[in-house]
Amino acid sequence: MNNTQTPAQRSRVIVIINTLGTTLPPTLSRWLARASVARTPAPSGIAERLLRALGVDHALESPAALRFAGQTGQRPDGFIAAADPVYLEPRLDHLCLHSLSGRLRDGELSALVAHLNECLGDTAGFDAIGDRGYLRSDAFPVAEFDADALHGFVPNPFLPSGDGAADYRRLQSEIEMALHDHPVNLERQRDGLQPVNSLWIWGGGEYSNVTPVALPPLLGDDPLLRGLWAACGADSSDWPGSMASADGRGVVVVPESDDKDPAERLDDVRRLFASGAARTLDILTRDGVDVRLHRLDRLKFWRRTFELPEFAP
Repeated sequence: MNNTQTPAQRSRVIVIINTLGTTLPPTLSRWLARASVARTPAPSGIAERLLRALGVDHALESPAALRFAGQTGQRPDGFIAAADPVYLEPRLDHLCLHSLSGRLRDGELSALVAHLNECLGDTAGFDAIGDRGYLRSDAFPVAEFDADALHGFVPNPFLPSGDGAADYRRLQSEIEMALHDHPVNLERQRDGLQPVNSLWIWGGGEYSNVTPVALPPLLGDDPLLRGLWAACGADSSDWPGSMASADGRGVVVVPESDDKDPAERLDDVRRLFASGAARTLDILTRDGVDVRLHRLDRLKFWRRTFELPEFAP
């Protein structure tokens, strides 16, 4: 495929980081005060937000299949959905969803998935790759948004509806019953950790349904993005380890496991943009903040106060 970038893509760098943090030093506060800053108004995965920032009119088909391919290097056959670990916290009159991907200990999801296959193997086949789960079955309606995007939300409004939705709810109930009092969860609770009391099933489809689009180079290891870039024939490579090693163009994805202080990481991004490689910078944070800076924004010298938009699930 000819993966030609648009002029806007060639003049833009997009950086994905975990968070802006809660307190910023004056230099960074004044810098961001000149930017356009907003909270994502509704649940939206980082891949969908990235495509919007790129100006790509593209519905993200079969994200679970793309993520599986990005993790394994193999294209899945048939229908596959993501089945990711969550804690559904019971509150006074509703449930609250907590994503546990990236928060489990080694081997915990594999043990839970093996147990589900023993209990439900006749109707579904589960698999665990790292801390991400998958479900292979006949096609049926699943949730649209991933658990990370719904972290802190009430999940009910985002469950599938219409024909086949009852199958989803039935399977989720069976999963919750099977996971109740599993030794992994009992041990997690003894250690003061949230149990995995359900799997959030979302993003189902077939790999063959993916429509290629033009994308800029990608630097990063996010499996869904790597799978999408591969399906579109676009260039991608591993996270280089530092902003200084990035070339200042395209998309740079800092790993979720990044433990650098948020202010230091944000200053790395500022320095990357200051190098002059691109006219526009987008910063997308995994906790739902979108930042856009154009080189001409430096002339907005009257803006001196930065306020982080509030989060309201």
